[in-house]
Amino acid sequence: MTGADAAVDDKPQSSADGDGDCRSTPPPLSKATKAAWKRTLKQLKLKDVGKKVEAIHYCATDSRFFREGGAIALLMALLTRAKQHEVLSQALVMFSRLVASESDPADSVANALFILEEGLNPATPWNGAEYFLAIVSMAVDDSMKTTAMAIFTKLVEACYALPPSHPNRSELVASVISRGEPIAQCSLAIASPNIALQYSGLNAVVVFSTGHPDPRDVVSRLECLDKIVAFVLHDDARFSHVALQLVEFVSRFGTSSMTATMLDVRAVDVGQTSSVHANAPATLTTKLQMLVAAAAPADSADIPESVFDAMELTARILTRLHVNMPSEDDNLLLAGVSHLVAALATASIKQKIRAATASVLLSCLGRLMERFERCKTHVKQLAIMTTLVHYLVMDETTNLTPRAVVAADATDNKGKAAKGGGGKPGKDKKESPAKETASVPPTPASPDVPGDLDPTLADAMAKDAALAAEKAAAIFLQVRHAAEKILHLCAIVDSSGAVDARIFGASVDGGKTAAVNASFILGLW
Repeated sequence: MTGADAAVDDKPQSSADGDGDCRSTPPPLSKATKAAWKRTLKQLKLKDVGKKVEAIHYCATDSRFFREGGAIALLMALLTRAKQHEVLSQALVMFSRLVASESDPADSVANALFILEEGLNPATPWNGAEYFLAIVSMAVDDSMKTTAMAIFTKLVEACYALPPSHPNRSELVASVISRGEPIAQCSLAIASPNIALQYSGLNAVVVFSTGHPDPRDVVSRLECLDKIVAFVLHDDARFSHVALQLVEFVSRFGTSSMTATMLDVRAVDVGQTSSVHANAPATLTTKLQMLVAAAAPADSADIPESVFDAMELTARILTRLHVNMPSEDDNLLLAGVSHLVAALATASIKQKIRAATASVLLSCLGRLMERFERCKTHVKQLAIMTTLVHYLVMDETTNLTPRAVVAADATDNKGKAAKGGGGKPGKDKKESPAKETASVPPTPASPDVPGDLDPTLADAMAKDAALAAEKAAAIFLQVRHAAEKILHLCAIVDSSGAVDARIFGASVDGGKTAAVNASFILGLW
């Protein structure tokens, strides 16, 4: 029996090979394949660079050999050859093809998990993804570092995607997050002047952070948050989106007993304080202004979907930072409020297709108004009433595209202040408008459905349509509730509970008519 045969017959099955019940038993190896495996193993052990590269090329085309051929230790050892650039470069290309194949994602995941599970063996010299991370610190081309960082990201994704019931999940996650100093190496990539390496490092940090069991530990180890925040304003939408995701992650944390922060500033909220000292509020305010300008064209078909996604995320982050980390400087706070009001007044966001975006913006504005009295005053000065009426009467009388039925789950749609964020403004609860309940409109029969459609398919389509209608109605309800909250905050004077007529304009009788009109409008909702 050859070495390759023994590797196939004796190797125990791992989760990377599948569950047995889900995958069919692989066919026996042909004589030609056995010979190829034997030859490849021999070539990997040779000092001849040409023969070694030839073997690497073969490995990139045969995932089964990669997992069953007994060559994993030889292949991983190639990643330590910092002085043999050709060998290292070809090895990285091979690993990239094995773990990042778009043609067979399941096979790529199996290969990624195989690398990590083999690393758990005490006899192997590597653990987790440390060999790939180490390349970022090597004196090699930036293209190699970029490839290594992308492979690390794929390994992390495969590990985090494992179900909790997986027998080795906890060990695999522990090895990925603890070996090779992931955050330090990612920060090094982000600090690089190479654009591709910067993006690869940014993306790796986002993926690494989202599934990490200790998010605060990730934040405390980030060494370049100021540069990450600066990427929010990057001309490349990829950089901006990934940077926004990371800033949102950092800003999400609550109270911690930790006293050290990234910038040597004593803090209560590690994530939020770090964001503040990295100038995140100013950057996010500028970003929001840019997004409002991008959403201004009357023809919404010309506006990329990414503009509205980024606007929602930016508004959430900025609101969270202002509410939980208030500053004595009102300029940024009021500028952010102005941009929110301007966004709500744009024709593109007023369309029903953008109801989900409007819901997020209204909720953020309501939360700031409830938290800060000066925001209420500023909103009144911006003459928001016309815009507000539009959202107060928005309903489900027309169909929505799927984009508009995405629930805005990360925002309090009634503008509720954060705990500990200050008392609620005084108000006359009796004058509070009664909350409506969501009414799902009947799903109209589609004239495009052929009459001889399979009953099972027709039933499934009807259920999908009903579910979409229910989600649409829920979003419209969120929009109306958020608009109603803003109306109530604007119209009621905190000290007396009386109607503040200033938001309805001046009148010849000194405001009496305006006050009556305000009371009438409040009574409609």
